[in-house]
Amino acid sequence: MSLTLDSSSAFAPKSLEEAQAWLRQPPHSFSFLGGGSKARFSANECLVFHTTSLPQHCRHVAEDMTVRVSAGTPWADLQKQLALHGQELPLDVAHPQRATVGGVVASPIPGVREFGTGGLRNWLIGLQAIDGRGRAFQAGGQVVKNVAGYDLTRLMIGSGGAFGLITELSFQVAPKPEGQLWKILALESISDLLAWLQALKSSACRPMAMEVLPSACAPWIDPDFPLQENPAPWRLALLWQGSKMALTSRRDQVKALSQNLPQRNSVWLQQSELDLLTALVHWPDPNASHYFQGRVPLAAYAEFLQQCQQGSLNFRLSAGEGWCFGPWSEKNQNRQNWLPSWLVSKGGLWRSFADSNLQILPPPQQESAWPWLQRLRQVFDPDHRIRSPLWPEPEV
Repeated sequence: MSLTLDSSSAFAPKSLEEAQAWLRQPPHSFSFLGGGSKARFSANECLVFHTTSLPQHCRHVAEDMTVRVSAGTPWADLQKQLALHGQELPLDVAHPQRATVGGVVASPIPGVREFGTGGLRNWLIGLQAIDGRGRAFQAGGQVVKNVAGYDLTRLMIGSGGAFGLITELSFQVAPKPEGQLWKILALESISDLLAWLQALKSSACRPMAMEVLPSACAPWIDPDFPLQENPAPWRLALLWQGSKMALTSRRDQVKALSQNLPQRNSVWLQQSELDLLTALVHWPDPNASHYFQGRVPLAAYAEFLQQCQQGSLNFRLSAGEGWCFGPWSEKNQNRQNWLPSWLVSKGGLWRSFADSNLQILPPPQQESAWPWLQRLRQVFDPDHRIRSPLWPEPEV
């Protein structure tokens, strides 16, 4: 197959054979792009390899609770297919109509429910891909219990396409919950917040999600966010999902637990009253020109919240797993400059997205891993053609 390439243009293959043939050509610097739902993850100044033009398929085996899906399938289409059989992939994705399944795996953003359902690693069981030289490979399998070969599936999660083009993925799926229940608390102090988080993590009514945010951020997330008139400085949003009977039981358990815990005020919410899950997933918008994402170690929660309160930082903290998100304002950058270096010093993670620049600061204990990762990329992309902003460039 003869292909004429223009390094200033984009390439949109119509078949896997065409994609494989293109990848076997002499080196061209390029990056993969799915539905464009996370524009800040795209590398600049190189040819764009569009994945959404490839054929799409979805093979759902409801009895086995597994699904095989092409990487270019929109996330919303996959969930719609699973919902026909009362099932879902319990992962939270912003802009699901545009986000592709492959893009969600290659460039994941932690979801609100990750504390309760686990991340992609818990649900991805296999994949097929093509590396930087056009060589097809697969990892994992199509069934839940599979121990064949090296665990390359986890390597591909968060790779940003650095190891090749993901073409197909296999997932374990879960029953779709009958309903969901939120409890929103107004709390006076950081010590009150930490008391609730500690009690919930060790209780029988452990929630699916625990979202911490300053009260000033609540109306930005949703204009109808409850307790806006309450002057308490902190909000804690807790989520449970399940059957009606299970949610009633959780409500009783939380009521008993709260008798020994501080709270200024609280309110219960049904999904029909406010789709708070979607509102939280979309704030801050991953397509915004300026925002940050970091991971706060559990032992540093109190100090992180104190620093944010002193600097009037707008953020939300998924307290179960420690992921924090927020807008990154150039106007207030002097007040925010403490955050990147502080997170890294505590062994956390930091990523900022400003204009066309993506800044990644890994925790100190991972610095020794970069040479190993570069050697690994040499195996998958020996000609150094794939550009991925989520990984360091290999040494040539």
